[in-house]
Formats: sequence, structure tokens, C-alpha cells
Amino acid sequence: MLSVYLYENSTEIYNLEPLGNSEEKVVVICPHPMAADSLRSRISDPSRAEVITISKFSSDLLNKIDEEIILKRKADLLGQLATIWKKKLSDYAADSFFDSFNLFTELRGYSLDFEMIKEVLPSYDEAIQKSLPIYWMYFEQLGIVDEHKANEILSHHLKIGISEEVETTYLFWGFNHINSGQIDFINSLAIRNKVIIPFPKEVFKQTRPGDWIRWFKADELREELTEFKRDVKSYFFPKKRLAQKLKEILDVEEVEQIVLAEKKVTLDSCLEVSVLPTHFRTTADLFSAYTKRAIDEIESVVGEGIECEELISCVKSKVAFELSKNIEEKNFRLIKVYSSLLKIITDYKALSDDNEFIKFYDVQVVREIISLNLPRDYFAPISNLEKKISILGLNELESSEDVESIFLLTDAYQGVKKGGSKYQEDIMKFLSSLGPIQRPELEFLMVREKFRELLDKGKIIFCIQEGLVESDRSWSEFFRGVEFLREEIFTPKVETFRNVLETEGRSFDQKVSASKLQTYIDCPKKFFYTYLERKEIDASNSKDLRPNEIGSLEHEVIEKYFDKVRNWDEGVLRETVSEVYKKFVEENRKLLSEVKEKISLYEIYNYSENGVKYILNILENMVGSEVSFEAFLADKEFVSGRIDCIIKFEDKFIILDFKRSGFSIPSKGEIEKYSKIQLPFYLKHFGGEIQDVLFWGFVNLSNTEESLLIHGGHELGKDFMERVGLGVKTRKSAFDDLNLWFSEYCEFEDEVIEELKKETLWRANPSKDDVCTFCSVSNLCTRGSV
Repeated sequence: MLSVYLYENSTEIYNLEPLGNSEEKVVVICPHPMAADSLRSRISDPSRAEVITISKFSSDLLNKIDEEIILKRKADLLGQLATIWKKKLSDYAADSFFDSFNLFTELRGYSLDFEMIKEVLPSYDEAIQKSLPIYWMYFEQLGIVDEHKANEILSHHLKIGISEEVETTYLFWGFNHINSGQIDFINSLAIRNKVIIPFPKEVFKQTRPGDWIRWFKADELREELTEFKRDVKSYFFPKKRLAQKLKEILDVEEVEQIVLAEKKVTLDSCLEVSVLPTHFRTTADLFSAYTKRAIDEIESVVGEGIECEELISCVKSKVAFELSKNIEEKNFRLIKVYSSLLKIITDYKALSDDNEFIKFYDVQVVREIISLNLPRDYFAPISNLEKKISILGLNELESSEDVESIFLLTDAYQGVKKGGSKYQEDIMKFLSSLGPIQRPELEFLMVREKFRELLDKGKIIFCIQEGLVESDRSWSEFFRGVEFLREEIFTPKVETFRNVLETEGRSFDQKVSASKLQTYIDCPKKFFYTYLERKEIDASNSKDLRPNEIGSLEHEVIEKYFDKVRNWDEGVLRETVSEVYKKFVEENRKLLSEVKEKISLYEIYNYSENGVKYILNILENMVGSEVSFEAFLADKEFVSGRIDCIIKFEDKFIILDFKRSGFSIPSKGEIEKYSKIQLPFYLKHFGGEIQDVLFWGFVNLSNTEESLLIHGGHELGKDFMERVGLGVKTRKSAFDDLNLWFSEYCEFEDEVIEELKKETLWRANPSKDDVCTFCSVSNLCTRGSV
């Protein structure tokens, strides 16, 4: 017997009220471990209820029917169908395989009869139309048992009866969706057992005929919706000010539980609100960085194609290398990834002779399989403090305690959405005749109902980003019936008036660098707030690559390239870019989107190539020359800094600085007038004489033809520049008499350094208007006054 129990509050389920009497026992079946764990902690009489997941229940029952049945996991099926695609459908794009695989697994949830499913195929592209019949035939001929076939087998045996089956009461709890195969399975289970499906009464009133619950209880509930009205104390905060506002609230409110307006909490969202000791459980991505590194290495090895045995040997060597390290140096996560890859590739090869040769497509298949196979890990902070605030997401509302809580909402959170469907209207109409369509709005209503239960307890306050509810249709609907009682926090403060940019009295007594001296020349106050009382924003924890980081990577690639070879080799450059990039991303915990990563790598490779070829051109025309990178300045006791590139030819020098674009290169006039002093500073302190410099300047890595080069103090400078095809500007300039210009520059630098050492007022005196553009205190500065 099957019944749908419409409850008004979840406590009815926790108290086992749907059962017939107080002695009756029940097996509660949940969709996943989190729901099962939550329910176990809530049931009022645990001795009466066994709580398990549907996966465990189905697996045990299948084993009881036939121990020989092997249930294939998604990762196993992916490898098998990928091999079929490779054999039969390789003319189509590789991306089409993954689309076809996902659609295939979804459609089997509606029916295992291909004659029924094939009606939807004309709505898809040619690759889908040709692949799905082949997949279906393959499954049928080999008798493959996936989760959907398992439901069919279980349904069949439950209908005819299973030996030694004892009548049991089952309760299905926590499901947001049940597919067609599961519906047949549950109905079959109810033939000789008592099956109860609890469902929130208010949500049922808003269901549609095609929703999954109506496949169990088809009749409508002819009752009016109960009007929901609640007043909730609410604090509001400006965008990106959540942590600050939360800290203020926790100073005046007793809070034991935080609920985030996010379906699935992330480590970042939890850490953002951990202004006090907190307790939470969230997924920990322990392997993704190492998986990406390993797959990228495999891609570089595979190239245009490679024998599978050769690839297996390569991966084995990487495992052996990691295992050979001392215990302190072993990277066990990387060993786990390599070992998993080794098994996946070996199993993939064994599927078919077609997999004896591996190409890029196969690597993408391996990438997907390992993402399914690696362990799912969780992160939970450990603390010996007794008082800790719990953090939950919207999918964990059933785990919420009856304690003082605060609900946090910002536009950074991915809440529940009402609309949207993955199918076209005609496909959806057809599939709805085979089974229930997963409707986002139904999940929205169920989550909102659980949230309303939390509000009914009267122990929750809100902290909401200003204007967000009004501007977002989904959140407006989510809070229907809620009256926000705006609350303000007034913190009495002793008013003290002072100039926040007060700079007088401090002095500078450190080593001078080109950048420090340039900043002082630009503006003394900017120097003060850059080097004496730092007010720059440190974005070093950004997950994206910042422009200065990309520039540093390009410099490092050029240097590492010349450590390996002194001639042009595209393979060496690609290898070097990969090595430098991977090391930096891992050490700095960067996490770029696929698009951003491709863009960054494209620039790093191309700009580095420009730089390498530029240096090679000079070296090839100056046989016997030596090149060094990141060379320290000679006067270490007084100055600091490093020169990007110095080329030494016999006893003469070329001094170069790399820039990502022409925007960063000063004009020749600015250098002549000492308003830009980076390279003149290097000329004075590199450790040689100006007469020994052949030429010097800035190399534009984005377009080397737009580089700025200036001939040196040696009369052969112009000749050498012309010899390497760099050209010489003919217009008159101060550099025509370089020795005189440089002598005057040295006097200028000495005067500025002496002035810097004596400075105590640090006036706001920008040399040009654009100096203020990138100054961290420009919005507060009075510009030009003391």
C-alpha cells in the first residue's frame, strides 16, 4: 500500500506521526548521505527507525535478487561509450560525445524502451541522432546494468515477489525529484509493503499534474493556500560589506547559527562570515589542482598522438619518481592522481584495440573519468573552543537547530531559482507523458517551505544586501509574506578629528630603488603612503592573474628559456611556459576559469616568444656575447633593484628592461628631462661605466617594433644597433651628447636622494595630473597643499 502523507511541519516526520501506532518500526530511505545524517539526528525515537540512502537500499536489494549482477557506475559507462564514439562516430566533434552521453543517461530515466525515446531525436543535431540508437543497442546486447536498468530489475522482482521478503514499512524522505524508473520501483515496492511519501501540504497545493509527487497522488488538494505572514528583524548593508556588518551585528545580537542564502555552501563563503569561531562542513577540493597538472602533462606528451603503452610507461615513471622521494618530500595527493590515471588509462586501453593509440579526444575522456573517480572530500574546521557558530546552506535547513540564528543574503550567493528548463517545449511536452519533468520551481517551493518553518520558530534575524530583494524576482518571491523590520545599529563613538593623511614627522632611511625614487619624484605624499605608511590594496590573494603577475611570468619564461638553450626552439618555449605557469598557479593557489587561463597562456607564450627572439637576434649578431637576467645592481649598500636583462659583448654592455606594452614605456622626452628615471638609475648603478654601454632601453613584448632604444656612451653604439637591425632615431636629442646628459642626470639623482633623506613634510605635490590616477589616497588627497 502506498500513501502520500501531506504534513504541515517537518516535526510530524521527526516524531514518526505518519506511522499507524507508537510501536511501528520503519525504514526511512533518503536521497543522499547528508539527508540521512540530518534525519538521524532529528528522529525523536531512533530505535524505531533505520535510516539509509536509496543507493544503499537498492544495492542491497539487487544483491539479494542476484549476486552476479554488476551495477555499472557512470565513470565505467563513460569509458565504454567514449570508445564506441571513437569507433563509430569520430567524424563528429569530441564535445558532441559528452553532450550525447549526458542526454543518454537523462533519457534512460524516462524510459528504457528506445522506441518511446526516439520520438525526441529529431529535435537534436545529427551527432545526437546517430549516437543514441548505437548506445541503446550496445546496452541491450551486452545486458549492461546502470542505475536505471537496476530500477527496472528491482521493479520486476518486487512485482512477482522476492523470496523471504518480510512486510516492512518504508518512508521516502528528502527527495526533491523522483524519475520515472524510481516511481515504478516505489510503486512495485508498495505491492507487499507499506510505503509512505511525506510531502509538504502547502507545496502540494501549488503542484502541477506533471510534478513527480502527482504521479503518486494524482488528485488535487482543493484547499486555498494558507497566507504566510511574518515580521523579521532585518539589518541591511551596502554591497561587499557583509563581513563588516556581521561583526557589528554579533556585538549586539546573540547568534548560535548562521544560514547562508546559498544552496551549497563553499569554503570561501564560510570563511567570509567566520568573524567568530564557526563550525561548518563543506566540500574540499583536494585534487583538482593536481589533476589539472597531471592531465596537462599528459596532453603535452600526447601531442598529435601517442601509443597507449608509451603513455602508460610515462605515467608509471611519474608515479615511480614521486614514490622515490623522501617521505617529507612525497606529494601523496599527486601520487593518488597519477595512480588513478594509470588505472584509468590501462582499463581504457583494455576496452578496445581502437584505444591502442591515444589522441586529444581520449585525454578529454580520461579527464572526465578521473573527475568522477577521485574521492569526494570535506572540510570542517577543528577547534577546542566550546562556543562555535554553525554555518548552514539552504540545502541543509533540515539540519538547523532550534537556536538564535541569522540569515545572510548577498548577490554573491547562488540561491534557488524559480524558472528555467533544460528541454525545449516540444520535448518537455513529450517527456512529461513518460515521467515527471524536473521542475526548478518545485524545488524552489520546497526550499522556501523549509525556510518558512525556520521563520515560524521566531528565532531568526536577517542580514541582507541593500536593494537585492527588490531587484531580484526569485528572492522577492522567496520572501513573499515577509515584512522586513529594519534595524539600525547605533554605536556611540568619541568624535576625534584628525587629518587621516597626516604625514609630518616621519623620515625615510632605507635603501633607494628606481621605483622608490620615481615615486618620490612623482609625488612626495604618494611616496609616503606607498613606502612609509602603506595604504595600497594588496590583491595577492586574487584567484585570477593580475597584470603585474603576468608580466613577471613572461620575464621568468624568457630567463628560464635561455637557461636551457641559446637558439630558437618552439618546443622548449612551450615546455617552459607550461612549467613556469603551473608552478606559479600551484604555489599561489590561483583558480582561473578555462577561458581566462587560455587567454593568459596565449599572452604569456606570444609575449615571451617576442622577447626570446628579440634577445636571440642580438646574440646571433654579436657572436660570443653573454646574457644574464634579473641582475642585481652593484651598489648594494646604498641602492636596491634588479635589471631585467644585461648582455655583455667583450667589455661592452647592453641594458634592457622588458615591458608588457607600449603604455608602460616612457617617452624619450620624459627620460631626457629626468621625469622618468628607471633606466638612467640602472645606468648609474649597474657596475660599469656609461662609456661601456652600447645601447639601452625598453623592449615592448607585445610589439618589439615599438620598443624604445637609445644608443650608449660608446661611439660604436650606433653601429651595433644598426647591425642587429634595431635602427637609430635621427632627430636631435639630449642623448647626442650622452656623456654630458648622463653627468647632469647623476647630479640630479644625488640631489633628489639627498632631498628624500631629509624629507619630513611629504607634501602632496604631483609632478603631473596622471600621477594621481593610480594613487591609493587620491580621493582623500587635497593635491598641492600640505
